[in-house]
Amino acid sequence: MNTSKSTLLLASAALCAWPMAAAAQQGSTQPSPDVVTISEVEVGVGGVSSGDFYFNEYTGIEDTDPYFFGNIDITQRAAYDSDSARYVEFLATDLGLPTQSLYIETGLQGSFSVFGEYDAIPHLRFDDGQTPFSGAGGTNLSLPPGFVREDSPALMNPAGEFTASLQDLDIKTERERIGAGFSVNLSPEWTLSTSFRSEEKDGIEAIAGLHGPSGGDYRAAILPRPVDYTTQEAEVALGYSSDRLQANFRYNLSLFDNNENSLTWENPYTTYDAVGAFEGRMGLEPNNSAHNLSASVGYMVADQTRLTGNLTMGRMIQDDDFLPYTINPNLSVPEALPRASLDGEVNTIRANIGVTTRLTQDIDLKAAYTYDDRDNKTPRDTFLTVPNDSEDQAAINEDRARINMPYSKQSHKVELEAGYRVSAGTRLSVGYDFEAINRDLSEVEDTQEHTIGAKVRSSLTETVSASLGYDYATRTGSTYVSNLPFIASHDDAYLTDITFTFPDETYEQNPYLRKFYFADRDSHLLKGGLTWFPNDLLVLGLNGSYRLSDYGDSVLGLTESNYGSATIDASYEASRGVSLSGFFTYETMENVQVGWDRQGFNIILPGDTIDTANLWEETVADQSMVAGVEVGWAAIENSLDIVLDYTYARTETEIDFATNIAGVLPLPDLTSQLHSFGVNADYRVTDGVTARLGYRYEIFEVDDFALDVDENLGDRVFGLGNREPDYDAHAVAVSMVVKF
Repeated sequence: MNTSKSTLLLASAALCAWPMAAAAQQGSTQPSPDVVTISEVEVGVGGVSSGDFYFNEYTGIEDTDPYFFGNIDITQRAAYDSDSARYVEFLATDLGLPTQSLYIETGLQGSFSVFGEYDAIPHLRFDDGQTPFSGAGGTNLSLPPGFVREDSPALMNPAGEFTASLQDLDIKTERERIGAGFSVNLSPEWTLSTSFRSEEKDGIEAIAGLHGPSGGDYRAAILPRPVDYTTQEAEVALGYSSDRLQANFRYNLSLFDNNENSLTWENPYTTYDAVGAFEGRMGLEPNNSAHNLSASVGYMVADQTRLTGNLTMGRMIQDDDFLPYTINPNLSVPEALPRASLDGEVNTIRANIGVTTRLTQDIDLKAAYTYDDRDNKTPRDTFLTVPNDSEDQAAINEDRARINMPYSKQSHKVELEAGYRVSAGTRLSVGYDFEAINRDLSEVEDTQEHTIGAKVRSSLTETVSASLGYDYATRTGSTYVSNLPFIASHDDAYLTDITFTFPDETYEQNPYLRKFYFADRDSHLLKGGLTWFPNDLLVLGLNGSYRLSDYGDSVLGLTESNYGSATIDASYEASRGVSLSGFFTYETMENVQVGWDRQGFNIILPGDTIDTANLWEETVADQSMVAGVEVGWAAIENSLDIVLDYTYARTETEIDFATNIAGVLPLPDLTSQLHSFGVNADYRVTDGVTARLGYRYEIFEVDDFALDVDENLGDRVFGLGNREPDYDAHAVAVSMVVKF
């Protein structure tokens, strides 16, 4: 991707279009009193004390060299008392930086408009990575000459050759997006608009590459994988609007093209030499397309009654050719692929109809029905497997032969709400929702969820308003069939033998385990808010919510989940020219799950007794707090404005185990902490010239045991060596802003 070239081309086009558009509006390049031009140009220089990728993650700045930047905002419109309604808008931001963007629009107000745009979007992940593989950024990763392969990363080249073979690696991506479109009023009621956007993304991301046929004997390496995507999107919309009827019809097209279809890497381990597993290969994201057709309508049936409807139909297609079963020719491949590609197709329909009405001055009603259908029409076939390019392929009547599972889902949802104005400042509402979901190829075929709730909003006094609401939801489902996915994904030739000879082997998961997203569940949600205006200078606000979910029928799996949050904010005009505002937010989330250690034995069957001595319980508790304060100060009236801000954020994750099983050790806590302080000052040199200063200082600290390991090596996995993303950095920018 050539960012500089693309930016130069679009900037040249925009700057050329500007005088031509202005001339077209007036029929002459001479200034006209009927034209009003508002322009603002900012030019400055900036720098950062650190090129750390974490500090500059979304700015794209990779070094500490000074940089020049610019912003342009030009608007030209016909005067309010002119007969013309033509206009041109040109906006350029962050010129000279990796995040630069351009936008130009021209047209006749109320008749038509045309626009063009460009955006650059960098993402810096980390710049301290290292890898023994050559060819980073490409699709074929090779080990350097003389690389000594071993069964474990810790044993590789113990004399130091491993370190000598490492190459520095940056994990980062860049995106460039360019677009254009127009809108035209066909009549006072009808509007037609269309747009097109094309986005290219390239760079390097990280992905895990595995060797080994099972979870018990794998070997892995974190690999640099290439990113080379092109995404194109187009939209056409037709809108209608009158006093009573509003309608919109829209078609969206999305095309995704991955220019790299696979990643190949040499096996750095000796474990699978005997079977010739010398390489690994994985498929990358396949090319695909999506079509979406939608219509929405709103109609005032009567002065107090409005009817709305929405219909969306979609089609997603994926038909990339399959890769061969394995890249290693020494591995046995007894059967050919059943077809050349996935031939994937998913059709969706979502329909919604709703009505709102006011029966009396004090009573209002709302009702809605939503139908959602996902029909996966991808054909089903039996595929054999070569696990991680590391073991001979199983025959079609063996366990590892699998039938693909194209999941489909259908849901119906009804929502009802009634509101009653108790008094001039108080409104009470009650509601009921019902949702029924039908799934195929899943452990639970049908689920039903009922939700009831109530909410009250009240202006308690002239200076205090409050709200309080409560919802209770209960979800139940049909019989949980733990081995249904196993049965549905295996060939009849295999099932005929295994089902009767070894019935326990048809259970890949413990039959007492429940997947949380369709397990029976009861949940409670309490939420409220309070706003207080003690006087014209001070505003205080308090908002909070707490949700508790109980999976009481789940013996194993997620058994309890809760989430709570609270925010307090305030703003105060301390004196003339001084304002203060601040906030504090606290969030907590806790999940409790129970597991059972099979200790090498086969999974038990439904009805078997669970040995409670082998149970374990894990509690994952996340806490975060964010506080911020901002002070605005008009230090010199009409000349110098200063804004100071400070933000503090801290997150903590605790993972606690409760078990009698020997050898289970507690995991360290995960923490992160941020201090961010900023100063912005504007000094008006003249009526049209302002000098601007911006400064920010940040400290970020992370304690992550996954990254706090010497050389980032383990017994079975070697990573990219990236460390904890701590930084201590300053950023400063000085600029002049000219308005004319």
